[in-house]
Amino acid sequence: MFTRRLDVVAGVLAFGLVGAAAPAQCEISFGQPFGLEVEQGPRSIALNDIDGDTDVDVICANADAGTISIIDNLGAGEFAMSFSTPAGEQPVSLMFADINGDPHLDLVFADATSGVVYVFYADPNGTFPNSDSFEVGAGAFSVDAADLDGDTDTDVVSANLADHTISVLRNSGEGGFSNQVTYDAGHDPRWVSIGLIDDDDVPDLVVTNLATGNGPGGVSILYGNGDATFGPAQFMQVGSGPFGAEAIDIDKDGDDDILVVDQGGSSVSFLRNAGDGKFEQPIETDAGSTPVHIAIADLDADGDLDVAVANRNGNSVTILSNMGAGLLAMENSIAVGLSPAWVASADLDDLGAPDLVVANSGGSELSVLLNECGVEECEADYNGDGALNVLDFVAFQIGWQGQEPAADCDGNGAFNVLDFVCFQQLFVAGCG
Repeated sequence: MFTRRLDVVAGVLAFGLVGAAAPAQCEISFGQPFGLEVEQGPRSIALNDIDGDTDVDVICANADAGTISIIDNLGAGEFAMSFSTPAGEQPVSLMFADINGDPHLDLVFADATSGVVYVFYADPNGTFPNSDSFEVGAGAFSVDAADLDGDTDTDVVSANLADHTISVLRNSGEGGFSNQVTYDAGHDPRWVSIGLIDDDDVPDLVVTNLATGNGPGGVSILYGNGDATFGPAQFMQVGSGPFGAEAIDIDKDGDDDILVVDQGGSSVSFLRNAGDGKFEQPIETDAGSTPVHIAIADLDADGDLDVAVANRNGNSVTILSNMGAGLLAMENSIAVGLSPAWVASADLDDLGAPDLVVANSGGSELSVLLNECGVEECEADYNGDGALNVLDFVAFQIGWQGQEPAADCDGNGAFNVLDFVCFQQLFVAGCG
């Protein structure tokens, strides 16, 4: 049985991922971004509860520093300082997968410089004491993982930009892999995603091909045979500069569609699966300046999967709302840090809604955006900073003097001392 990797599953099951009740349908809205310090050049993020406390922790690969940073989620959207560990020369495309068959998800990532895939094996304490590396092709920039041969062990694939191939690492059991088998993936393969493209319930590979002097940009599909082998790549020209892609059933018809992140066209293209592994003409949606990565989650609790887009040159994240049947519309853009290269989604504050974490590759910081869907406003927090203190009284007095409607606390239409008595009672009662 095909099982998707954790970050895609988190998007599909975004609400109630950790146990909080799903909120009612709401407008897509995020709080002010705040930063988490890591090391230089964070390029990818994986989210998972690694220490068993039910809070989703944050792990990022710092490509420039050659490290992985681990940030413990303390609960309610608060995080500990990060600690880092060496992780090859240029770690990219970080993800969680169960490689050795124990109850703990392991870290898998590519090293773009050395042409290997690393596995950091997890223990019950939220650490990764043992690791191993497995040779793949040159310029490995993307990995994905799934059971490709039906033996219940998780296999790994990598897209190797420099030698124009896909490497398949077949799990030999208990966390080891047989030697790579490579497939021609067309020119300049930058990204690989595993999905169910045709009707045979066998995992297939979706690969993006960069637009270069070697050929136009597009998507190549390698159809699986069910035994971790694949047929020849079949190319479709898509957009002017495709960078990443995800195979996901975005229109809920039972067939995996393809979302292509087109950095050259500043858009996300929706390729609807016609049901037999063939695709309709791409539908493009504007997504900001130089989009490079997407996270997929139901951000507004309407039952449809929405898309968050990291825009490298725009220094922003754009939200694309699913209007139904997979049709996307730009909702808004949110400023984050310098050169965002990755966006990931999970419920970080245990309020039942998927939040976002962004890797700002131009510096040494992640941006966290907490989803306000289902979060009730607290009248006592008058200045809206999330803390109850004397500043709320100052803000309330200023509002009262200006006769702001919210400062008519008792709602009688008159601005008088009774409003201060009312506000004091709200303050004492607190929030939540």
